[in-house]
Amino acid sequence: NGNSLTGALSTVDLAPDGFEFDSSVDYTFTDAELALTSIPEQLAIITEMNVSIEFAEDVLDEANKLFAQKEYTETMKAVALIKYLAVLTVEQQDQIDLFSLKLTNEENKLLNLTESINHKNLAQTALFEARYNEGTLELKQAQTLFEETLAEESRVNALAELSKKFFEKHWWKLLIGLVLLVSISIPLRKRIKKRLLKKKIKKLEEEAKKFKKMMKELQTICFIKKKISVASFKIKSIKYEERLTEIKHTL
Repeated sequence: NGNSLTGALSTVDLAPDGFEFDSSVDYTFTDAELALTSIPEQLAIITEMNVSIEFAEDVLDEANKLFAQKEYTETMKAVALIKYLAVLTVEQQDQIDLFSLKLTNEENKLLNLTESINHKNLAQTALFEARYNEGTLELKQAQTLFEETLAEESRVNALAELSKKFFEKHWWKLLIGLVLLVSISIPLRKRIKKRLLKKKIKKLEEEAKKFKKMMKELQTICFIKKKISVASFKIKSIKYEERLTEIKHTL
């Protein structure tokens, strides 16, 4: 498995995405010894960025053990990983700082960047804890949400500008159209109202004729055919007369 320590998983196998090393090169004692002397500088770079060096120290411990076992190529691979961690730390922090600057510039435009900011903060936390892969994913998500927000803002602004230009260019046409609409709608409304009124009048006139006819029939039944009493006639006729009075007032 390329590691004579325990035959178990090597810390190098836990390297962040992007780490590469050419194991075909036959490194010597001198190469490995010289490489190990550069490690304190690499750890200092990571520490200065306030990033955890716990994983880097584990890799260093493994590098020292490999060196003691004369596994010089594997030692060089572990040293290369520590150097990669230092470079990756600086690169990720630079990316987060640049993105933070973008967010600050766009926040002044009152954009809703809450989700982007949250993911950016998660990326920063992941970097501080040396969770490089997770930090990369969180930053990409923050950038994606940021671009989507800008795209939506640009679309809204473009539509607003288009509407503004359309109104500026055709305002007089819109005004004429509005005047025509009003001039047409007022007579049309009057015609509709008049038509409805005619229907109502016709209905009331027909109802009045009906009650007059019923009054005559009631008179015939009471005074000629003698089938109902005068008292009953008066009770029913009062109702008919009241309704006829209402219709007359309405007309």
